[in-house]
Amino acid sequence: MSLVRRCAHLAAPVSTSLRSLAAIAVFTALAAGAAPRAAIAQTGYVAAIAYSQSTGKIGHTARQARTEDAAKSLAMRACNQPDAKVFMWAQDQWVAVATAEGLTGAAGFGRGGTADEAQHKALAECERRAHGAPCRVELCIHSAGSRARQLRKLEGDPALVAARKAGYVAAIAYSPKTGKIGSTAGNARSKKEAQEIALKQCAAPDAKVFMWGPEWVAIATVDGRPGIAGFAPGATREIAERAALEQAEKLGRGAKCQVALAIHAAGDPKANPAAGAEQKPTTSTVSTTAPAPVSP
Repeated sequence: MSLVRRCAHLAAPVSTSLRSLAAIAVFTALAAGAAPRAAIAQTGYVAAIAYSQSTGKIGHTARQARTEDAAKSLAMRACNQPDAKVFMWAQDQWVAVATAEGLTGAAGFGRGGTADEAQHKALAECERRAHGAPCRVELCIHSAGSRARQLRKLEGDPALVAARKAGYVAAIAYSPKTGKIGSTAGNARSKKEAQEIALKQCAAPDAKVFMWGPEWVAIATVDGRPGIAGFAPGATREIAERAALEQAEKLGRGAKCQVALAIHAAGDPKANPAAGAEQKPTTSTVSTTAPAPVSP
C-alpha cells in the first residue's frame, strides 16, 4: 500500500469521529435550549386569588406554593379580611380577577392557558354581575410568577350606566299575614316615593316596607311559614340574595328557604340599539412593569 493510501486510511476514522462529536454537541445544545421551556410550561406552582366582597381587597399568591391548600392559605393571608374567600386557583396556568367600577363586591374570576383567556373569562363573569357598570382586570398572573403586560377592560352599557346615575331607589314591601310582596325598581328617585309605590303594589292592609336602597335589594321566604322572611341590600345580586337567605334561615329555624325576589334600583332598561352589538374587551392604558409573560 502506498504512503498516500495509508494516510487516507488512517485519517478516515478521525473524520468520522469528528462528525459524531459534532452531532453530539448539536444534540446537547438543543436539549439544553429545550429544558427551560419545559420548566416554564410545567413548574408545578399553584396560583390563587382571594377576594373580600365587603371591602374589595384582593390577595394572591404565585410562584410560592405547589399545592392547592398551600396556595389558598397564602392568598387568604395576603387578603387579610374576615370575609375573604378564594375564588380562583390554578396550577401551571394564568389566573385573573376583574372588578366592576363603583361596585365593591362585584367581581369576576378566570383562568386559562394564556393571559388573554384568563382575562376574557374574568371580564365575562364580572359583566354578568356589574349590572351595566364598566369592568376592568385588576390582576392577571401566571402560577410561575409572570404578570400580564397589559390588563384589559370592558366598557359599561351606556343605557344601564345612565340608569344607575339617575339615582333610582328600589323598595320591597311585604305582608306578614298574606305573604304577598310588592316592589318597585327603575321608577322612584327617593326613599319616600319608592316606599309608596311598593306598598301600593303589595295592596295588603298589614303591608310594610322592609327593605329599600340604591343598589340590589332582596327578599327570601320560608316554606310553610307565612309571615317569616329575610331582607337584605347589596352591591351585587349575589350579596343581597345570600344575606336575605341567611336572615330567613335564622328566622325559619331549619325550614327550607328560597329567594322570592331580587331587584336592582335601576330596573332593567333596554340597551340603545347602537350599543346592542356584542362588546369586546379592550386593552387598558395601564401596563405592568413585569417582563413579557410566557404562555405555559
